[in-house]
Amino acid sequence: MRRALLFWVFILVTTPVLQAQQPAERSSSRVTIAGETFYVHTVKPGETFYSLGKLYDTDEETIRARNPIVIDGLRPGQVLKIPIVNGNKKTLSARKMNKLFDTHVVNQGETAYSISKRYGISLATLMEDNPGFDPAHLSIGQKVNVRIESQGEASGAEIEQELDTYKEALDNLSPRFTHHVVEKGETLYSLSKSTGLPIDTITKYNATELRDGLKLGSILKLPLPPGAVKAGAGATAGSDVHGDTSGSLVVGSGVAGRVSGDHGTGTAPQGPGWPSATGEQRYTETAGNQAVDPAGFPASYPAAVPGAYPSSAGGAVRMKQIDITAPIRVAVLLPLRVGSSSDRRYLEFYQGVLLALDELKSTGVSTQVDLFNTGRSEAEVRDLLRQNAVQQADLIIGPVYDDCFAPVAVFAAERGIPVVSPLASMNFAGGSLMFEAAPLQSAKYAKLQDEFSPSNNVVVVSATSNNDAEMLGEINSLLPASARKVTYTKGGGGPLVEGWLNMDKENVFVVLSENEQMTEEILASISSVQNSRISRGLPSPSIKVVGSSRWARFQNLDKNLFFKLNLRYTTNYHADRGNERVANFDRRYVAAFSSLPSMYAYRGYDVAKLFVGAIKLHGNEFVSYLNDRELPLLQTPYRFVQQGSDGKYSNNDWAKVCYNSNYTIDVQ
Repeated sequence: MRRALLFWVFILVTTPVLQAQQPAERSSSRVTIAGETFYVHTVKPGETFYSLGKLYDTDEETIRARNPIVIDGLRPGQVLKIPIVNGNKKTLSARKMNKLFDTHVVNQGETAYSISKRYGISLATLMEDNPGFDPAHLSIGQKVNVRIESQGEASGAEIEQELDTYKEALDNLSPRFTHHVVEKGETLYSLSKSTGLPIDTITKYNATELRDGLKLGSILKLPLPPGAVKAGAGATAGSDVHGDTSGSLVVGSGVAGRVSGDHGTGTAPQGPGWPSATGEQRYTETAGNQAVDPAGFPASYPAAVPGAYPSSAGGAVRMKQIDITAPIRVAVLLPLRVGSSSDRRYLEFYQGVLLALDELKSTGVSTQVDLFNTGRSEAEVRDLLRQNAVQQADLIIGPVYDDCFAPVAVFAAERGIPVVSPLASMNFAGGSLMFEAAPLQSAKYAKLQDEFSPSNNVVVVSATSNNDAEMLGEINSLLPASARKVTYTKGGGGPLVEGWLNMDKENVFVVLSENEQMTEEILASISSVQNSRISRGLPSPSIKVVGSSRWARFQNLDKNLFFKLNLRYTTNYHADRGNERVANFDRRYVAAFSSLPSMYAYRGYDVAKLFVGAIKLHGNEFVSYLNDRELPLLQTPYRFVQQGSDGKYSNNDWAKVCYNSNYTIDVQ
């Protein structure tokens, strides 16, 4: 009796544990957005980024990038979209494909629903066999693989249920839209009456789907009323469900959008969530139909004459008189579009600028911002220099390319306007009102000098191939004479590494490997030495690793090793989303643009806040105060040093990123 009782007690105690240990299963719900297919996953209690990464063969960085709602961490009930990885899927030969699949060519008026019903095949099967297949968007002439063995398996009712489930998944992922599956007998008029949306609004957001009129089973996107953003939805600006471009700049032949500021009404790229409280904003294309001031353009630099601009704008420059009681006029010159291709990175940079100016406005700083598309043409940039807004600017930010920046630097020197190269060092001398926000390459490893102290055991570890020769060349002069150079061979493991240790000194391993798998093997081998010595009751050596900022972008490398081995590296920009200041910026950015910021957005914020703030506070004397850090930026440091007595100012401060064994990250 007692044995039986103990048995039942064991069952009762262990059942919850066994249940908790049941392996998680991938979501069966999938959607396609802008040609990319995702799992739709609802976060459950106890799930972590690590567990989701293991479940879906991805990593935390990818999950965060695709789902801005997780900015403050995972919470049960959040609905996430997680990219489907098809790396191991074999490519079938044409002969094999013909045996397994029929090929259906989409005709005018057909929908995913009508094709599924025609063949009696589920939407899930069509999505599985056709990467990027979007049940809400089919193109005439599109070829669809229809699995022969699965034809006739799905009933009409099952397909309709699938369609409703797919629609609900889209709803869960979209913060600004709901979706509607067209039913039999519906018209645009009846849909307008039932939704309360004007017919022209419905057609505006569904122009492609309605090209042939309403079709049974098609999925329409319907905007929510202003302010009715759904909590927990995880779409991304610029790639809302179906690839909607709301919130991103669509550059046309004229002006895009209008926004009111403190000082009147201007024009600016705009969409849902764009902040409108930054003062006056204007957007201009590089066309000749804008207001110009021919008399004000320097006669010595005529527009559109090749070779008219010298290669540099060197020498002492007298700055124009700044009225700090008036709005600061800022001209932003970016290659938002080159030919027919748009570049979202520069839009993100400008969005960072807007958030900086919005923040400055709360402290009483008013601005007028004019945004110009430069393309990548020096001739177009010369045309821009005839614009009133550029000629009257108090600060010019951009362009980003050498050949486009040179004429602007000369123009700015002539007019006494400070000009900032925001993303790169320029290959010419420049004058005393030219500033480079990107740090000098020559200063990249200066902050690692302390790690290379002669009192440390410095070991430079190369792999048998794929090493960072550039890094080795640049740190050679910083290494102590006692530094050893060794080669790690694949499979060497801890025993090989242990022979490189010095128990009486701090051990600094400079790892040159650029290959992800080899880098992880070397780091794991170094870590295993610590584990082995501890397990044997031996003292654990003090270890640091110096590596490359590229490692942070490796997808499969175990980042716990960074902390355990006290990794150090330098980078031209760093933003730790665990940092409170960066996290606050991220929240504001997500609220405004429904996507996580990139490094371009961070740099835009820093540059605008630093230079506009300094000019507003100190007017013509602002240069003397740039390095005083009066206004808090994000994490990356800036220290501007003049090149020669009358030369440009270059940033020589690289960020030194320090991972610590207590799982904190310091940026020096």
